[in-house]
Amino acid sequence: MEIYKIILYGFFLVFASYALKCAGSLNTVDVNKVPEDMKKMKDFRYHFFTIWNYVLQIAFLLIAVTDELTKFFKFTNTQKRIERARKFFFSTLVFPSSLLVASVFWTIWHVDRELIFPKIIDTFYPSWLNHTLHTFILLPLLIETVIHFKSAYSNLSRTRALLILLIYVTVYQTLYLSVYFQHGVWLYPIYKVLTWNQRIIFTLSQLFLAISYQQIGISLMKRDSGLPKTKLK
Repeated sequence: MEIYKIILYGFFLVFASYALKCAGSLNTVDVNKVPEDMKKMKDFRYHFFTIWNYVLQIAFLLIAVTDELTKFFKFTNTQKRIERARKFFFSTLVFPSSLLVASVFWTIWHVDRELIFPKIIDTFYPSWLNHTLHTFILLPLLIETVIHFKSAYSNLSRTRALLILLIYVTVYQTLYLSVYFQHGVWLYPIYKVLTWNQRIIFTLSQLFLAISYQQIGISLMKRDSGLPKTKLK
């Protein structure tokens, strides 16, 4: 049964890697044809949370493929360690980060897309890539939750998971603010129209969402299937 999972996750991994390569190829765009305020997408393309999340997904998919391969070849001891890492990484960072990206991006898009992904970007950023980075990311989450964990039960430390998520978010937020303070650039247009009080509230709201999504992900992993419990260390 593992073979179809290897193929499925392998496809996701190859496609995601290709999409990341395309997302990073803005250096091939003629900067003279790109609006001045859009050149930041080239200069700071690896500073966007969307890209950070996509790198997380690729790392997770690599772990998932490795896990399924070790199951297929019956490397039991190695497989158990990889499986624990897979579950922990998925519920701690990948699940909440991907849901945060998709929900915040599309919510703001439907209110006013100019605040998150100005229409001018469509002239050099293909629609399929936009959906890959902001919509396709939900598919591995769905597959992982339904297929891999449908018969799994894990005692994952919520405190430890929360601490890792807070560290991750803090590191990114520090980097994000450093871009503004050092270069005067807000990577996401919505920050331009907000006051500092509103920016703080907006940032804390996203943190609350991320924590909520993480707790949902952990709860999904902890659902009882009647199988022996495996504690993630």
